[in-house]
Amino acid sequence: MLAEQFDNSQNFLVEIRIGGDARIQVFIDNLDGLDIQTCAKTSRFLEHHLEEEALVPEKYLLEVSSPGADRPFKVKKQYEKYLGKLVEVRYEDGTQVKGTLMTVKEETFSVEEVLKLKRRQEERVLHQIGFDEIQSVKAVISFS
Repeated sequence: MLAEQFDNSQNFLVEIRIGGDARIQVFIDNLDGLDIQTCAKTSRFLEHHLEEEALVPEKYLLEVSSPGADRPFKVKKQYEKYLGKLVEVRYEDGTQVKGTLMTVKEETFSVEEVLKLKRRQEERVLHQIGFDEIQSVKAVISFS
């Protein structure tokens, strides 16, 4: 149902959470940035279909929003959105790498880390990372 709403657009579904308190949280995103109008339009679309098909109780709470820039990535399209931007990768063993997201492929992605050396020198290291090696990846928010 939601997939047809996003056909031929830059919008994509990230996650759906359903709580025991009749709360439905739908997290969506857009490759070019999500706006409030898209959230509102998606909410109206979902309300119509959920109620029309009697998929929800009489009283329920539907929340449609972006997943938040500080949240770990859930779907591959989020990686595509952040190509060329700074991300933080946490491996399954707890180690971390911070660098620029360079590529996203079917089973791997790459991050270029800049290591500071002596005397203002730096070394660039390209990490090829399998999706099965990671605990989480999230965008690094910078206000500089």
